[in-house]
Amino acid sequence: MIILKDLINEYKEVPSKLDPSVIVAVTRKDDGVYGRVSHNFTKNGNAYLDIEERKIYIDGEEADKENWTRDHFLFVEAHEIAHIRLKHSPGNVDEANTDYYAICYLVEKGYEDAAAIGITQFKFRNGISFEEYMDKINDK
Repeated sequence: MIILKDLINEYKEVPSKLDPSVIVAVTRKDDGVYGRVSHNFTKNGNAYLDIEERKIYIDGEEADKENWTRDHFLFVEAHEIAHIRLKHSPGNVDEANTDYYAICYLVEKGYEDAAAIGITQFKFRNGISFEEYMDKINDK
């Protein structure tokens, strides 16, 4: 008998809602993929982008522990897509600018609640508030 929880936690790869050319994969310990990619979560946080595959891997274990909503997942997707759009490479990454781009992209696409998550977490993630960062880049 299949339990609903098993269906929810089943490994899936789906096109991003924000950019269908990017695949989103939420992985958990029991799905057979987690063991291959979890070392990247240790280095990169709860999600990372495989640029060559154009695939975003999300740590479903941490997402479950932190009770992520659809908007949390959308912010992560937007952040990783921003790395592609900003043409980042492993040695050339500006996380604050990536978050800023992701927030603007979400607002443009009509996902204000997901953008609000990025704004709320901006200072924790980047050491500067979203408003201060906006002022800083507008002064350039």
